[in-house]
Amino acid sequence: MAKFHIIVGLVVCFCAWVFFLIFPHLDLTLASDFYNPSYGFAASASQGILGALHKFAMVFPVIFSVIVILFLLGSLFIKAFRIKNRKAIFFVAVCLWIGPGLVVNAVFKNHWGRPRPYMVQQFDGDKVFQQPFVISNQCSTNCSFPCGDASMGFWLFALMPLAATRKKKALAFAAAILAGGGLGLMRMAQGGHFFSDVIFCGIFVYICTWIIYWVMYERNKKPPEIENYSG
Repeated sequence: MAKFHIIVGLVVCFCAWVFFLIFPHLDLTLASDFYNPSYGFAASASQGILGALHKFAMVFPVIFSVIVILFLLGSLFIKAFRIKNRKAIFFVAVCLWIGPGLVVNAVFKNHWGRPRPYMVQQFDGDKVFQQPFVISNQCSTNCSFPCGDASMGFWLFALMPLAATRKKKALAFAAAILAGGGLGLMRMAQGGHFFSDVIFCGIFVYICTWIIYWVMYERNKKPPEIENYSG
C-alpha cells in the first residue's frame, strides 16, 4: 500500500513541477490578488486571528513533541502509559519530525533561498522572483520554499495509513488538504508564501508520510507463502 502512495506522490510532484514550468508567472498572478500598492499585502503576519494562527503553527509542534516524548518515556516506567497504540502515536510524531520538521523547514526552507512574495520587486521588495525549483542566494534562512505553516495542516496525512476503512482514509486526506490549504492561503494573504510553496509542501509531506509508514510498518513484512498442491 505505501509504495503505491509514494509513487503517486512522486508522479504528482513531477506533474506539478512541469505545470509551474509551463505557467511560471502563476505565482505572481495569485500573489497580486492579495497585494495593494497602497498598504501592501491584505493581511499582516502579526495582526488578528491570522497572526494568532501563524504563531500557533510555530508553537504547536514543540508542545506536541514534548508531550509525545514524555509519554513515550513514561511508558517505559509507568504501566498505565503502555497502551496498545504507542507505535501509532510514535508514527504520527515521526511524521511531524521528518516531514514538516526536517524536510520542509530544515532542509528546503533554510537552504533553497527562494525570496518570499513581500521581498520581490513586483511587490515593492528588492529581490528577484524565483521559480520554485530554482536554488537562489537571495534569502539566507527561513525562506519561501516550501510553506512551513501549511506543513502543519498537511501533517494530518499521517492519519491516512492508520485509518481502518477507505472512508476514514478519505476523511483524513480531506482534513489534511483543508487544513494545509487553509494555512497556506493564510500565508499567501500575508505575503509570506507563493501558491507553489503550498502545493509542493503538501506533496513533500505526503511522500514523507508514506515513506515513514513503509519503513515502520511494511518494510519487514513477509509476503504470504503460496502453498503448492499436487493433484
